[in-house]
Amino acid sequence: MEEEDQANPVALVTDVATSAFLRLVLQEAVGGVDYIYVVIPGPYGLQLARGAVFSYYEFTNDIDKRMTDQEWRELVDKRQQPPRPEWVKAFLSGKEPPPATEQPAE
Repeated sequence: MEEEDQANPVALVTDVATSAFLRLVLQEAVGGVDYIYVVIPGPYGLQLARGAVFSYYEFTNDIDKRMTDQEWRELVDKRQQPPRPEWVKAFLSGKEPPPATEQPAE
């Protein structure tokens, strides 16, 4: 299969801050896609809609070991990514979704 025929992976990681003094880098990442459920007005009253949102992660690494997108995707595929920040638990429910390469059970 040619490269342009393959789906673009969702999982990405980037540097957002660096401390040369502490020799640390703060990285933020998106892993798989989470479902979002929203109650919306419909033609016959309220209805439940489902959509997709990016998952969010943040972590520090040694300044000399900045994670690449490929390294991050491998962690996500193996479900070995770090825990999500504590504040995201305010709007998450349930367990982590399956890796992006798996299809959820319906």
